[in-house]
Amino acid sequence: MIVDSHVRLIKLDRSFLFDLFRFALYFFHCAFGYYYMKGLHRNGKEAPVKNLKRLIVPVLFWIVIYTLLNIYNEVLSGNLSMMDFLKHQCIALFISGTGFHLWFMASLMIYVVLAGFLYQNGQLKKLYPASIVLYLIGLLGSYYDFIGNRIPLLSAFFSSYYFTTWCRLFLHGLPMFTMGLYIAQNDQKLMQIDNGRLCISCAALAALSFAEIYLVVRYADNRTNICSLFLCLFTFPFFILLLKNPLQEQSGIARALKYISTFMYYSHPLFRTVLASAFMRLFGFDLSDLLMSIVVVILCTVFGYALYRLNNRYLNKICS
Repeated sequence: MIVDSHVRLIKLDRSFLFDLFRFALYFFHCAFGYYYMKGLHRNGKEAPVKNLKRLIVPVLFWIVIYTLLNIYNEVLSGNLSMMDFLKHQCIALFISGTGFHLWFMASLMIYVVLAGFLYQNGQLKKLYPASIVLYLIGLLGSYYDFIGNRIPLLSAFFSSYYFTTWCRLFLHGLPMFTMGLYIAQNDQKLMQIDNGRLCISCAALAALSFAEIYLVVRYADNRTNICSLFLCLFTFPFFILLLKNPLQEQSGIARALKYISTFMYYSHPLFRTVLASAFMRLFGFDLSDLLMSIVVVILCTVFGYALYRLNNRYLNKICS
């Protein structure tokens, strides 16, 4: 799903798939919030520091990689002067991500600090209603902007240059992260919901999500399609259903897939850029979107599995 955000799988209905595959972000933010809350319960004040240390090492490594790649693509090719590049890079380093996907890691660091501060001061519950309000604003600025654009103050915010960035970080990511916090804090009660009810909820919300995405893609002209009402709601029962039914006998396979998927997240833009450049220089043409996506996924999987089997503690810190 993440690879498709940057290498489109197929051209047919690409907008529908693009919006649908955004579910990866909903799920990842929620999962991180869940396990971060478990860490807060377990480690207390040490949890924020431990999470920041775990995040900062791979992020710094891949920032260096993608900064060098951007210098090659933008500066050495003559598209940007070094001064213009540095200006854009300052924003990219702290907000948007140097590899146009590392913003996700920057967002996690923000949430770690914010939730850790609120937790230690006994104010974490205030984040729940605030997150609902933030997500509603995000809905009015994305899937339901035909309503939001009629509200004067909000419409000015929605049309601002950095709205997409603010929407990613605080109107979408933070509420989904908070959903994970809530599930972790109330997991004993939530685990009592029977699987049948969870499956019915997932099926109904999945159908509504498909319908919502289709209608928005087909009839709306949104500037950004980051926040979906029903994908957000679908994440809640789906995540609980997975927690209730772990495949414990497959834990070894799960560890390998976790390693591969994390490596794929970090490295897929690098593989995409190298492949596109190699094919253009060697053969004079670009790979189709479908072939590029397939080859990138295969290469990331092969290299990721090889690194997993190598099990080098230094490589593990930057690749998993």
